[in-house]
Amino acid sequence: MKIATTLILMAPLWAQIPVRSANVVTTGDRQSSAQSPLHEVEKRLDAKLSIIGGADPVDVVGYTRALYLEGYGTVLTAEMDLVRTPVPTPFHQTISPAEKTTVHQHKVTNLAQLKKTMQEMWQDAAANLTSQPDNEQVVLAVRLFYRSWEDMTGLPEQIVMKGTRKGGLAGVQTEEK
Repeated sequence: MKIATTLILMAPLWAQIPVRSANVVTTGDRQSSAQSPLHEVEKRLDAKLSIIGGADPVDVVGYTRALYLEGYGTVLTAEMDLVRTPVPTPFHQTISPAEKTTVHQHKVTNLAQLKKTMQEMWQDAAANLTSQPDNEQVVLAVRLFYRSWEDMTGLPEQIVMKGTRKGGLAGVQTEEK
């Protein structure tokens, strides 16, 4: 009886229609993302972001993402904390005023380095996106992460650099918000 019940319960498994894989795109059918120019630019920009700060390094929260919009250009975005900000833990439950001041000072210092690095990153992206028309935009946006207890005086929430490939760095507009 147990065998008959088991077979009856398993009958729907044999009745299922097999999944067809005819619509699956393999890496042989298209260029893999590891070889795409946008992926290479992402990797180079991540490497440049990760070395900002030296002894007080930045914390890359979101790696660079590149998106090409036909007729507009390439948009590159990343998210980061200007320093590895301390967080309350069971062993360190509050952030002291001295720590808050130190974090703010280090962030101001790293902000200057970030702006310089972003100019280099923009040039690198513009130089390596050769398949993109010269009159289209290259936009680089870095969103900055802050904790609720931080002093954000003099620190932007995001920095955006944009310009046409042919305009070069001299034609780049920088916006801070």
